[in-house]
Amino acid sequence: MWTGYDYLGESGIGTIQYKDKKTKQPADPGLIISGGAGIIDICGKKRPEVGWSKIIWGLQKTPTIGVDPYTRADYFQSLSMWRITDAVESWSWEGCEGKKASVTVYSDAAKVELFVNGKSAGKKKTKKDIAKFKKIPYEAGKIEAVTYDSSGKETGRTSLISATGKTLIKLTPEATSLCANGQDLCFLNIDLIGENGITKSSVDQNLKIEISGPATLQGYGSARPNIEKSFCSDTFKTFYGKSLAVIRAGYEPGTVTVKVSGKGLDTQKLTLNIC
Repeated sequence: MWTGYDYLGESGIGTIQYKDKKTKQPADPGLIISGGAGIIDICGKKRPEVGWSKIIWGLQKTPTIGVDPYTRADYFQSLSMWRITDAVESWSWEGCEGKKASVTVYSDAAKVELFVNGKSAGKKKTKKDIAKFKKIPYEAGKIEAVTYDSSGKETGRTSLISATGKTLIKLTPEATSLCANGQDLCFLNIDLIGENGITKSSVDQNLKIEISGPATLQGYGSARPNIEKSFCSDTFKTFYGKSLAVIRAGYEPGTVTVKVSGKGLDTQKLTLNIC
């Protein structure tokens, strides 16, 4: 593992890159500015390797599922010596029905069986606490991993489900009350979700954030490795349905209104109190 938390600098040493199988051109043109090796991305989102690490260190018995991005199923995947997977802990890939990608299950059990909508995709022995299932067709619904010991007894299971319904903006602040000291921060998680609350990993788009009241936008962005603009912009494209805004309190008390909007989406508002 290198490293825990991703960072800016050493650009691209751990970034999994994709190229068109026919033209060999990059799928994501643009400057890479993050290292890309962290198992926690620069916006604080945990990647499936966090579960793998916990299993290795005896901190977790439940298996973890990692899914290669189905949005990249038609591209050649170039791995890095600093990061061996680009898996996402998601089974919500709207628009990718029928495409095939690998699914990785992390577990310290002897064997793992993978189910897609109740149908077995086979059993695999684990090696270094990993069982990899290749060329799994995507179909919306539920994916489930069941683990077994050497005698065939079930030892655990976990699952992921797909988002359903129209796309919505979800705002999740880490704090709603800030001190009027010019320093206090609110980290605001911004997700594109379905009506069932599950993040949609394949519907990325630009979202705009507007702030009124005694506070300022300190930064806004996502973990997208190929950056086209700075983190000081009020508009940024989500990455696998997620982004993060940082709001700084001013020196005056009052009420702050945060508004997030995107093309074709219902605008969402949030109120923060500066005390």
